Parts: sequence; structure tokens; C-alpha cells
Amino acid sequence: MPKPGEIYHYKNFNFPNGDVKSKYFLILNETDSLTTLVYLVLLLTSRLERYPGVIKGCYEEFGVFIISAGEAGLSKNTAIQMPAPKRGKIWPFNVNEMLTLGLSKVIEHQGSLTEDRFREVLNCLKRFKLDIAPEHWKMIFSK
Repeated sequence: MPKPGEIYHYKNFNFPNGDVKSKYFLILNETDSLTTLVYLVLLLTSRLERYPGVIKGCYEEFGVFIISAGEAGLSKNTAIQMPAPKRGKIWPFNVNEMLTLGLSKVIEHQGSLTEDRFREVLNCLKRFKLDIAPEHWKMIFSK
């Protein structure tokens, strides 16, 4: 079962606008497959030209957290997109769908953030509390 801080590669992610692209995402919460049937994820992008001057860490003004190339098996500096208006959002991902797509190799484990780095990401995410649904907040930060 995926764990918080793990990064996965989704080979054919369907965006709401109809685009289908390869995408990476970060798991934010644990599930117990009895009461919590949804993973909450943030999408990642390596297109950093949208965020001039970013190096590493939390950038509230851009709604991103930057991780360096080599972390969690990623080959490029990468932005974790926070749930800020007109930027990113928290995506719910059904546990059963995740397992089915994993078995068919549509989704594959890429790597994991260190505990310290994942804690930094969560601290950054806390800056966007007003943009996070209360039920999502509870699922991420209740432990």
C-alpha cells in the first residue's frame, strides 16, 4: 500500500480539460482500507520556468515546494504543486483504482521523500490551510 511521502508515476493521467499526460504525484495520507478509501495526492511538475528564481523549499507566492534533482528518484528539479488558487489542488485518488492501476503498471512507484523532506512539504502545505477542504485537512494532519 502506498505511504505518505511516496512519489508515483502515472503514465496516462487524465486532466479535467481532456489532456492525457504522464504525471508524477505525491501521496499525502495513509489509508486503512476500511474507513479511509481515498489517497490524497499533490501533482508534481518539472516545468520550473513558471517559477522564476526558485531553488529549493517552499515558495508560498508561487504555491509550490521545490525538491532537487536526485531526490525520490526524480531526474530534474521538481515542483510539488500546493493547493493554491489558480495553481494546484489536492486530488482524491480511490484506493481500489490505485491498486488496479498499479497492478496493470499504469502507475509505478518512483521513490520516496526522506522523513525530514516530507515534513517540510507538510509544513509548506499548512500555509495553504484556507485552500484545503476541512475533511482533507483532517485526513492529512490527524496523526
